[in-house]
Amino acid sequence: ELFPPENYYVPSKISNQVVTFEKSGGAVLGFGNNVVMHITRETTGTISYLKVLPIHEGYGLVNKRAVKSIGPHTFYVNEKGVKSIDAQGRLDSLHALDGVIDAWSGSLESISMAYDSQGSVLFILNSSTKEAVLMWFGTSMVSELHDMPFDLVKTGQWYSDLSDEDSDLTERAFFLQNQPD
Repeated sequence: ELFPPENYYVPSKISNQVVTFEKSGGAVLGFGNNVVMHITRETTGTISYLKVLPIHEGYGLVNKRAVKSIGPHTFYVNEKGVKSIDAQGRLDSLHALDGVIDAWSGSLESISMAYDSQGSVLFILNSSTKEAVLMWFGTSMVSELHDMPFDLVKTGQWYSDLSDEDSDLTERAFFLQNQPD
């Protein structure tokens, strides 16, 4: 696909640099330290261009591993708590986790997130405090785990049926130790 040379965007502030991108429905969200960019492809007649809108200023990301898309929603952690953004850019807060994020305020750079589709659960791990929070989407419950000796939680592909190596791959959460940067 060819894009015209004038198809670029310069953020208004140098601090608005995008740290990571995450697909959310038909849009792409660019997360910075203090802003979220909503990026869509727009078409007007025969002209096609990328539309970049800075949205939710002051609601940036704590680190590049603290974000995960699940269907049309993207969940991420910032200093104010756990937030959810849908494909249209609407921001919601998950107040059930505000107390945990406040307790973790000194170690937000150690947070990572992963989604396990088999269990319908989102894992939020803080490797500094050795704690994890689990958001169970099937039951709308939240759990806490303590004494977690892991450095990172990541989403990856794994067999849906462990007894059949030809089975389909599904998204699973993996807890990693001694993970190099």
